[in-house]
Amino acid sequence: MNNNARMTCLIVVALAAALATVFMILCTYPLAAQGNPPKYEVDPSWPRPLPNKWVTGAVSGVCTDAQDHVFIANRGNLTENELDSGRQAPPVIEFDPQGNVRNTHTMVANSCSRSGRRALQIRRTGPSKAQL
Repeated sequence: MNNNARMTCLIVVALAAALATVFMILCTYPLAAQGNPPKYEVDPSWPRPLPNKWVTGAVSGVCTDAQDHVFIANRGNLTENELDSGRQAPPVIEFDPQGNVRNTHTMVANSCSRSGRRALQIRRTGPSKAQL
């Protein structure tokens, strides 16, 4: 490689390093400008005790709807000891904002939407509010 080619290569590498440095500085700046993250407090009384001696397995998903209802999807991976103390909870349980069970659901599909966000489709299968 001749001297002109080496000089051109060094200039390109130096410019690339400078651009990468500027890019890293500019991209991290908005993250610092967002302020303090929200603080959450644990409410030990939420949710209320589950009905019918239900026991959940590991919770694999949590989401909310427009009415602030919380949906949990449990895996149902209970041990023999857990099954001795209760019975398997439905796959999806819906709670109202106060922590009361409102409905139960069966998981229909767990898929990705076009935006790349995860989506959980559920179908109501449980008793009505009056039966809980």
